[in-house]
Amino acid sequence: MGRRERLADFARLGGYPLTNPDALIANLIPLTEGNPHLCEALSRVSLAFSDLALKDLQEGYTRAFDLMPAAPLYAGHHLFGEDTQRRTQFLVRLQEANLDLGLDLAGELPDFIPHVLTLAARLTDPVRAQLLLEEVLIPVLEKCVAALQGSPWRTVVELWLAAC
Repeated sequence: MGRRERLADFARLGGYPLTNPDALIANLIPLTEGNPHLCEALSRVSLAFSDLALKDLQEGYTRAFDLMPAAPLYAGHHLFGEDTQRRTQFLVRLQEANLDLGLDLAGELPDFIPHVLTLAARLTDPVRAQLLLEEVLIPVLEKCVAALQGSPWRTVVELWLAAC
């Protein structure tokens, strides 16, 4: 499995936690083999979450990403701010790309970062995928990392950045 294709697997850490993520983290370990940077990033996620109860993970997720979030998980917000016309155009392009690939957005907007990671993993055109990584995901994830000081969820975003 190529580096880009792993993004969809790592993206699964980005949803609201309904269960303890230990099993998911354990399932991701084989995807880091041969890549010390990814292995270290996943280890930091595991360590950051190891002593947290599910309730604490959920509260931390909400603080980091939902209620007056430090780092909303919507790429268009980071890229375009209040420019709704440009964000709408971006959303339409993402929606079309997801539909073309048959990807289910599960009720989320197409710029939800875990979905954009999955889209980057599934795009068959490597040039388009690389553009999505370089022009969207990497700059957005760097902004999120900077905004999530002190949050255990920062480690998840750092893992995504390492996987890009």
